[in-house]
Amino acid sequence: ATWANAQHNAAYFGVTTAQAAASGYTAYSAGAGVRDVRAGGSLTYRFNPQTSLTGVLGVSLLQGDAKSSPLVRDKSGVSGVLVLARAF
Repeated sequence: ATWANAQHNAAYFGVTTAQAAASGYTAYSAGAGVRDVRAGGSLTYRFNPQTSLTGVLGVSLLQGDAKSSPLVRDKSGVSGVLVLARAF
């Protein structure tokens, strides 16, 4: 889990009254708290002592005030990496 203070959450997820008036979003005050939780894993297959293939997959889920922000479209994200490595 990632904890964020009120200043961070306000900067990334809050909407001031001035911003709301200019953008059409509703004003929103994001306070301190857990910003997201993350999980991930990896798997490596060795073809031989010099060559391997590694896959990494991760997921992140917004929480609390960050999740409720009117700026947020996707409350979760998935990332992945595939690496082919060769030792010399």
